[in-house]
Amino acid sequence: MEIRRVRADEYDTLLELLNVTFGNHNKKETHFDRDLPAMWKRDDEHMGKHFAAFEDGRMVAALGVYPLPVKILGEELLFSTMGNVATHPDFEGRGYMKALMKYAMAELENIGADASRLGGKRARYGRYGYEMCGIQYKMMFTPHNLKNYFPDFKANITFERLERDNSEALEFCCDLYDSEKFFVVRGKDDNYFGMYSSMVAWQNVPYVARDGKGNFVGFLSVKGNEIAEIFATTPEIFRDMILSWAENIGDTVNFCLREHNIAQLRILTPVCEKINIVSPSHFKIMNYKKVIGALLKLKADMCPLTEADFTINILTYGKLRIVCDSDGARCEDYEGECDITLDRNGASRFLFGPLPAYAVADTSVKMGNILPLPLSWNLQDRV
Repeated sequence: MEIRRVRADEYDTLLELLNVTFGNHNKKETHFDRDLPAMWKRDDEHMGKHFAAFEDGRMVAALGVYPLPVKILGEELLFSTMGNVATHPDFEGRGYMKALMKYAMAELENIGADASRLGGKRARYGRYGYEMCGIQYKMMFTPHNLKNYFPDFKANITFERLERDNSEALEFCCDLYDSEKFFVVRGKDDNYFGMYSSMVAWQNVPYVARDGKGNFVGFLSVKGNEIAEIFATTPEIFRDMILSWAENIGDTVNFCLREHNIAQLRILTPVCEKINIVSPSHFKIMNYKKVIGALLKLKADMCPLTEADFTINILTYGKLRIVCDSDGARCEDYEGECDITLDRNGASRFLFGPLPAYAVADTSVKMGNILPLPLSWNLQDRV
């Protein structure tokens, strides 16, 4: 077995491996170049984010490690998505993926990732430190809700399909997206390639929203009645975009909000038919101190934090003290006996939800209202 990075001239080979493997498992035709356009460029930079296993010169298994710069209230962190994990159906059960995962874990260390995320089977990836954690709210808004809560509503938002060459609209979308408190950096380079390719990921269709005066006021990416992402200049316009889209399609609308979307949650939770709290991904935290510190800052921006002071020993990582006092909220290194001891997976659930901390471990210590911390993810940035 040979394991190495994929080269630019192996673009078609990798694409065929992924399409065949996932098509076989999902029992349907698969097109990864359409689903994930951000990763499909015929160059060593993009192909080199993949590791592949070869037998007698044939590519038989692969996975990708994709660095994703993140900003949380202006603080820069490096997350990474791991994905496109595939073994050709004819070569399953021979240990290729286990070998590739070792390379992937080493790559996360090499690039200095603060955290990583993926989807997939919990038990398979839990052994590598990935755990189901974080918080996302799945919302359902129905025609019945529209009729009963907004009987006099008339669509006041129009939607215009966003084309790749509409640089004026894309610049607006980039600026609006970058005003978020927690986001993956998409950037404006290469004529908005990062922004547009994320908007159309998973074969979603992007639309820019205009108000009655023709001004840009938001955008969304959508597939039928499933809104993959939605952003607006104000919470009220966010609500009106949901209502207008629901009226336009005459059907139920499903969308997600994240924990830091406080104003949108306050406006929409009283009128939505269903609200489910879910974990958006499996996360592996490499730098707990830095991730906790950034999310403490975000939590303090969301609501007043009450006094807290507790210590946690994260096995195979280290000991931390989490404090909130008159000097603010912070996470710092600690030595000595800890209030709580957990393995890394348990610590991730304890610190980041989606369950309350007391459902994971003893919380008889002075924790205030700090936990769970608002770890989340926009799933259009899965790769």
